[in-house]
Amino acid sequence: MHKSVSDATLPRARGRFGYTYKKSRSIPAFYGLFIVTIMVLNKSITFIHSPHSGAGADMDQSTHWAPLNEGAGFPPCLERALPHFERRSFRPKAVIYSSELHNTLCCVISGSATVYVEEPINQPVVTDYLFPGELFTAESLADPGPAPTIVVRARTASEVGFLSWNRFRDLAHDDPELFELILAQWGRRQRRLEIKVHDLARADVAQRVERALRHLARLPNAAPHPGGMQVRITRQELGQFVGCSREMAGRVLKSLQQSGALMLRGRTIVVRDATR
Repeated sequence: MHKSVSDATLPRARGRFGYTYKKSRSIPAFYGLFIVTIMVLNKSITFIHSPHSGAGADMDQSTHWAPLNEGAGFPPCLERALPHFERRSFRPKAVIYSSELHNTLCCVISGSATVYVEEPINQPVVTDYLFPGELFTAESLADPGPAPTIVVRARTASEVGFLSWNRFRDLAHDDPELFELILAQWGRRQRRLEIKVHDLARADVAQRVERALRHLARLPNAAPHPGGMQVRITRQELGQFVGCSREMAGRVLKSLQQSGALMLRGRTIVVRDATR
């Protein structure tokens, strides 16, 4: 049986910003997130992202999202396909997508959304954030077997387009660039999942929180600030994103603030020296 360990007995180590933190021994929660991420990676869940996202071996460089050519609209093939999508509006926190829509391709037209992997016995795991122009579905391109329970919730007031896979195949038959777009985006998504699995296996909680904050500072909804980039996220959601408890996420944030790496005010976090 797992024995609880008080914070006073946890060893301390030094992070990249020079602060000290206590290593977490929350082994069941850690391995729960690790197993879920492996399952998502193995099933090739195609939450497909913008072709303008960066790619590379480094977490800070390869896992952030960039706006889709601000002022220039979506890629031409997606612009041609959008009139065929059924558009729906969603309030913040409303469910946009769940397993019942497994044969449906979706596209965020405006607003933003959060992707969760939900399990009955563990807290939800945040795997992604979606922004305008990003396509997503839990339908595997190659394996028709069951996928993990995926839920997409609106993060802000959003408009989303829905299109059946059969209709999409008909459109892609006449416009092959749509298939090329999906395959390119799926490849980038796969690389990001591989990097996340590596971090879960090798990085401690403090390192994952640091990288997550740098990553969030590059998202389209991050706002410029005189001291860096400003992001809004709760401790609970940050913990779900990096695979730790809300309390641990709060302790790491406090240590980062004390070291001068960021400023905190409620949900608002200013990541110093960060750029999009």
